[in-house]
Amino acid sequence: MKACLLMVCFLLFVGSMNARIICNEHGDWCDDGFTCCPNKVYRIMCCPLVNAVCCTDTWCCPAGTRCIMEKKWCSYDYQAIFSRRHMIPVNH
Repeated sequence: MKACLLMVCFLLFVGSMNARIICNEHGDWCDDGFTCCPNKVYRIMCCPLVNAVCCTDTWCCPAGTRCIMEKKWCSYDYQAIFSRRHMIPVNH
């Protein structure tokens, strides 16, 4: 009975852990659902978006957009003012 209870507790613990993605050969990782972005200091920063565009060491944009660093915008079309979004900071 105790063994069964321990097994249930273990499975609940393992199931609550976030899945991770390995970003490089050094074993750096991000949580599943994030995008690995290269960084000069930490090697990898984690953008909280799937398939994001990595802009710089500290910014990222949603997939399908481009980074406009001067304004800190993410834009689907450089000329389309109404398509812009604010960039999202990446996490370490």
